[in-house]
Amino acid sequence: MESGGTDGMHFRNAGIPTWAVSGVFQDPDEMFAHGLNERVPIASFYGALEHWSIILRELAGN
Repeated sequence: MESGGTDGMHFRNAGIPTWAVSGVFQDPDEMFAHGLNERVPIASFYGALEHWSIILRELAGN
C-alpha cells in the first residue's frame, strides 16, 4: 500500500499525484527492511491490519 520508488515514481512521472500511507508502525531501531533479516514485529503486523481495515471501510463508505 505504500507508493515507494518502485510504484509511485511511475505515477509521479506521468503527472499523477501520489501519496504513501503505511500501516506498519514500529520502532526505527526494529526496522529491517530490504535486508537478509527483513521482518515486521507481530504487533506491527496486526496493527497494520486494523489500520487498513479502517481506511478501506472509510473510503468504501462503510
